[in-house]
Amino acid sequence: IPFDDEKTLSLFSSTEALGIDGKELKFDVGTIAIPEFGTNFVRAMLIDTKPKTFSDLVRISGLSHGTNVWNSNAEKLVNEMNVPMSEVISTRDDIMNQLIDAGMDKSTAFKIMEFVRKGKPLIQKKVVDNETIIINYEDEIKKYPLPEWYLDSCHKISYLFPKAHAAAYVMMSYRLAWYKLYYPEAFYATYFTQKINDFDYDALVYRLENLDNLMKEIQKMPQAKKKDTDLLSLAEVVKEMQLRDVKIAPIDMYKSLANKFTVIDSEVIPPFTVISGLGKDPANNIVNERKKKEFNSIEDFQKRTQVNNTVVAYLKSINFFAGMNDTDQISLF
Repeated sequence: IPFDDEKTLSLFSSTEALGIDGKELKFDVGTIAIPEFGTNFVRAMLIDTKPKTFSDLVRISGLSHGTNVWNSNAEKLVNEMNVPMSEVISTRDDIMNQLIDAGMDKSTAFKIMEFVRKGKPLIQKKVVDNETIIINYEDEIKKYPLPEWYLDSCHKISYLFPKAHAAAYVMMSYRLAWYKLYYPEAFYATYFTQKINDFDYDALVYRLENLDNLMKEIQKMPQAKKKDTDLLSLAEVVKEMQLRDVKIAPIDMYKSLANKFTVIDSEVIPPFTVISGLGKDPANNIVNERKKKEFNSIEDFQKRTQVNNTVVAYLKSINFFAGMNDTDQISLF
């Protein structure tokens, strides 16, 4: 996958490449469902920083994984003091490289990096031959031509992410963003399969016309439960699909798989296990039995698949058995 694809890179700063108006989503960026860049926290960071290069994304990954690196630190520098993203401290490597570039020897720069990345104070006491020696790295930093905010930023940091890890995470996220842009149906099907335990078929497919109201209700909850926040995340993805004209079809007796979302005729088809109460064994039974022959009736379906009465009743309510007789008996009149 090419790492210089401009359209893919643009997803981290706008939704234009997806062909949708970002104002209809919570954030005007195209990273919904992209690992590392899909949370509200990171999407807000993307809005603030407007990344234009791959290296900007690496910095954002470092900022989002560090502790006290972005909040009340780099965030203020970027948004209020107009410090360029390329100059703020985002990963532990930045400390050492910036100090060396300023003229400090490598050994001292490395030691300072180690103290800052672990959130340790820059003034250290060391006992040598029963004598206490004070090592003042603050004064050492002040000797070099660094910005006024630099030392204060170092003091605030509690933990810094390694740049190599940030780069690896961004490479993974960028690849998935490429698939999201160019192979949307396959991307969304794979994403939902990974989130299958959180997928609510009734809310996200059968009652799809109520999606906006569902999202508003969850957003208004003062203390939403995890299952509600997980459902909201999935609802955002389905909303984005709608805006991109990517269809999520109803569950289908002869098209759905047992426990994986699939793509048929450019539509995302949910698996049987998204139905509440329909476990893996009955789902596999449906797939195996339909290979043998078609189902003659609802009675025949239930007998061969071992799906329980509660699930059958729900399947009836969503028109799963459209046009199928209740029993194998043929009426004489």
